[in-house]
Amino acid sequence: MRKPLFRALLGFVFLAIASSASAQVWTAVASSGAIEDNSAATYGTSNGALFFRSGATGNVNAIYNVTDPKDSGSPSWTTLEFVAKTGGGLGVFATASLYRQPRFSGTAIAICSALAPATGALSTSTCTFSSSTFDFANNYYFVRVSLGRTSTAQSQTAWGVQIY
Repeated sequence: MRKPLFRALLGFVFLAIASSASAQVWTAVASSGAIEDNSAATYGTSNGALFFRSGATGNVNAIYNVTDPKDSGSPSWTTLEFVAKTGGGLGVFATASLYRQPRFSGTAIAICSALAPATGALSTSTCTFSSSTFDFANNYYFVRVSLGRTSTAQSQTAWGVQIY
């Protein structure tokens, strides 16, 4: 009686391990992005965060290359998550947008965008898409984080992005 019960429990443990091993996540801290040329004079980074340099206004834009976590096939991700803090006001925003760029075309196509609410508090925003979106054999993918402000009294900070 104990042997079949032990085998069943062992089987469930292996099933749980195998199931969690296939759940892949892509993640990046905000300071690790490639800063766009138009943001060279406006951005700052510290402890993983991306923000406006003191006294700067305008836009801060960073690009994050999304890589395939699998050796073959494509992940069945459905969610882009963006962690940021942004204050209120006209011209203030913090967004993370996921793009697909076909391998043989220069045209990037927006998949979804997560907009941080202007609450002044750290928040997590998400957007969802189809589980069949990713096809690394035929496309490249990237996330573009954009921060905008019109006054130095406004505060925006991006902390990270994740796709799962």
